[in-house]
Amino acid sequence: DVTSGDGFTTARSAPGYLPVGNLFVVPRDPAAFVDDIVLRLYVNGELRQRGRPADLVWDLDTIVEQAHERRSLSWDHRGETVSLFGDDTDEIPARSLILAGTPEGTIYTDIDLPRRVEGFFRWLAFGWGRSIPDHAIDAYIDDARSAGIYLQPGDRITIQVDNLGVIDNRALA
Repeated sequence: DVTSGDGFTTARSAPGYLPVGNLFVVPRDPAAFVDDIVLRLYVNGELRQRGRPADLVWDLDTIVEQAHERRSLSWDHRGETVSLFGDDTDEIPARSLILAGTPEGTIYTDIDLPRRVEGFFRWLAFGWGRSIPDHAIDAYIDDARSAGIYLQPGDRITIQVDNLGVIDNRALA
């Protein structure tokens, strides 16, 4: 739900949250350019994500088309009204980024059968006000916290994208 801002605006809007460099060049034919690139994300040298544009749910043209169709939407983000497009325009403003999500592995991977079963039993035990998938996700998150897969202060995060370069950062407290 783009109008909520949940996981859309807030996930990338806090200072230091958006992992991009200071220069980004859009090729003349983005579709042909991205066909063969691979995105890799490492945490402390361990590969956590690997994805290709072919893995996207929507191709690049569809993502831009969907953004354009929602150009009139706006929502509140920390007391300020924000939108996908600038004031009274049909063009994406200069210096804008369209973010298409991330490959599996940041936090979520496919929820396995044991977490799904645990979600069912949590649903039975703790109430039906939430769905079984919500309880399964909670089980997954609890396990992830116990395993320590969430970023910790000082963790080294390296993002490498073929033909675009490398960004290397440390997680802040």
